[in-house]
Amino acid sequence: MFLKRVDHWRVSYNHNHLRITRVIECLRLLVNDNEADKFYEDVLSILGSDITINVKTFNFWTEA
Repeated sequence: MFLKRVDHWRVSYNHNHLRITRVIECLRLLVNDNEADKFYEDVLSILGSDITINVKTFNFWTEA
């Protein structure tokens, strides 16, 4: 997964955050809720305890 190979998206704001939101939304619409939730959990797992993502972004991901 691209997100595992690079670190520059692990900041307070990055354009890839919107892409993550879109992936979650698309998975939910085109596949199913389980796959969308799995991707969301995978993103959180990749972040680990090094969470510098802003709260607004987390809200978008959670609501997607």
